[in-house]
Amino acid sequence: MFNSKKLPLYLALAAALPLAGCGGGGGDSASTSDLTPTPTAEPTVAPSIAPSVEPSLEPSVEPSVAPSVTPTLAPTEEPVVALTSRMIKGEIDLSESSTAPTAVELIALDATGNQVDKQSFEVTENNNVLGFTRKVSLPAQAGQLVVNVSQTGFTSYSKTFDFETGTEFDADIRASLEAVAQVRVPKGNAIARSGKQLETFSFSVRKGPQGRRLVLDGNGPIPKNVGEEEIRIDIPAASLPANTTELAGRIANYDPSSATEAEAFPGAYRDSEGNTLVSVAFSFAEIRDQDGNDLPTALANARKAGEVFPRAVTPPTIIKRAIPAGSCSALEQLKDANLEKAGFQIPVYTYNPNAGDWDLLGYGDVFNAATDAAVPETQQVFDCPTDSYYLEVEVTNDDFNRDWWNLDYPLLFDEPVKLCANVKVQNENGDLVRGSHVFFSDNDGRSFAEHYTTTDANGVAKISTTLLDPNENDREGVLRYWGYLDKTYLRTPVTLSSDESCGEVQVLTVKRPDICTVTGKISRENGGQLNDFLRYVYAFPTDPQAFYEQYSFAQAETSGEFYMEVSCELEYEFYSISDSLSNTSERLFNVNGVVADTELSDANKAVKLKDITLGNSAPSGMITASEGAVENVFFDFDGDFPLTYQFDVLDLESNVVTSRSGTVEASGENQGISGSANISLDLSPGFYTIKGTVTDSLGKEGRVSGIVHKE
Repeated sequence: MFNSKKLPLYLALAAALPLAGCGGGGGDSASTSDLTPTPTAEPTVAPSIAPSVEPSLEPSVEPSVAPSVTPTLAPTEEPVVALTSRMIKGEIDLSESSTAPTAVELIALDATGNQVDKQSFEVTENNNVLGFTRKVSLPAQAGQLVVNVSQTGFTSYSKTFDFETGTEFDADIRASLEAVAQVRVPKGNAIARSGKQLETFSFSVRKGPQGRRLVLDGNGPIPKNVGEEEIRIDIPAASLPANTTELAGRIANYDPSSATEAEAFPGAYRDSEGNTLVSVAFSFAEIRDQDGNDLPTALANARKAGEVFPRAVTPPTIIKRAIPAGSCSALEQLKDANLEKAGFQIPVYTYNPNAGDWDLLGYGDVFNAATDAAVPETQQVFDCPTDSYYLEVEVTNDDFNRDWWNLDYPLLFDEPVKLCANVKVQNENGDLVRGSHVFFSDNDGRSFAEHYTTTDANGVAKISTTLLDPNENDREGVLRYWGYLDKTYLRTPVTLSSDESCGEVQVLTVKRPDICTVTGKISRENGGQLNDFLRYVYAFPTDPQAFYEQYSFAQAETSGEFYMEVSCELEYEFYSISDSLSNTSERLFNVNGVVADTELSDANKAVKLKDITLGNSAPSGMITASEGAVENVFFDFDGDFPLTYQFDVLDLESNVVTSRSGTVEASGENQGISGSANISLDLSPGFYTIKGTVTDSLGKEGRVSGIVHKE
């Protein structure tokens, strides 16, 4: 690890590059509450981070740490951790519309980093809402919750939420995923800094004229009017399986000196040793071969087939990452991070999504972009943006098993200057806002380490940070927080203190209504099982002006019990997916202390609704055909498969030309509500219509329809 005699504070150069593949609007808060019974926890798991030092290459990656992805079981004789059940709610915002499933992981860790619960599931957009609610077993005392959200075609979201008392934990999870175009690159020739020509698969990222980052073939032509190269990845062809014809990559870069971009930083600002990190630059990188495999998998398959890639002769992959101008002050304050090697080095980390922190991969060398000369370890001034710099690091393709890479300095001062502030978030009526996510950064440079946290049961968030330069007198920063009814993130100045008390509590007032709760239970009229699709329930305000700002949603438990947070004294209509399919009459409620017809109770800012029975919706089928290929899809939103269908094919004179019948099983897609059959039609050229019926396993009948054009 780092030599503490060399430097009091290591600047964690968070150029986090995700090198491995990862797999709307809505309610005003992430609801959490103690619910019973407490779920049985999975076996306690302890993440294992085991470094292994290997010979360094030029430029060096020393030490090379083998990232550990699979946690190891903790000894059974360890004390049993007391657990509490909490309802975790999150909303997911995609920068571009997508109907593909989104993967969610909720990983609960105790104070020692052992895993006590893990919930993995997929969600899809329902009723224009993309989000989740899920019960998780948390440590009753101190611990962490790691939240991972990913979808193919987007950067992933990951945050680590620390808490002192799990029984009172709340987190207003708002996961933003940025769409990243995939670029396929063929084999080409790259010129190394040494002048040597190499056969590589290369990726390059530059900013376009409108400021949008473009992922390009690093060996291809450079488009006009683009900026300087932000990152370049050269993967030697000789380091890949012989049958590799092309590589596909999604890459996104982030500047941590930008408060907006810094919010994408994954996990916690700490490494696996517990050191606080300061990010210099971080990146997401997902690279696949022509068959869709990540590079470690492609290499493993090749090794099984007999190919060998001896480290001594296999050329390394070289990553070149520009250092953002706003991070140059961090280099001045934290200096060279590896006194045992000539030149100026910055640590490089990869993100462990199972533990929610960062593993040291090695060190990269810093170069002057204008001259390609190595920066000396004695350099103290980095005059950016007049001068510009980049970091170069060598890695193996087996290191591409993580999504995020980061250039970070760990803060290892002998006498660090710790600063803090207490911030209370409340609404305009003075009601406290629990679980509100706040993000702290400097407002005029990089004097402090960034920090994020959530408000506790008293609506208070403690901001904790460290000065990058212990002699610095700066105490002013900026806090970004969600504005709720403003539907955007807002900024406010915050003053730090070195006192143990953290100074006077600074109050943030947000536009957010008083929050009440509604609970109840849904069931099916036939007693059937509630599938994932049917368990989504919604509360929509009847006031059109509040409809998009104050609606709420939840996914009921498999038992049918649900919990939602809604605005107090506002009339809502309870709604389920089943209601739109079975013409159920409206169910109105208002948490106002007056028991309505649909309510069992209404007191203490909480409504309990009468049990709700969902009607059995009719299945449906659609048949289309073109060029002789028959496409079909059958739906049953209740999931009552198998379905039985029968339909006639009619010509333009309504004569029956042919008929088909059969059964349909549910597919593994669309939450088990759809399926297709193997249907063939031998028709003469012309136009035809489809008419028929489809019946679910409970006897509910629906229609089969469609239009067929045979040329």
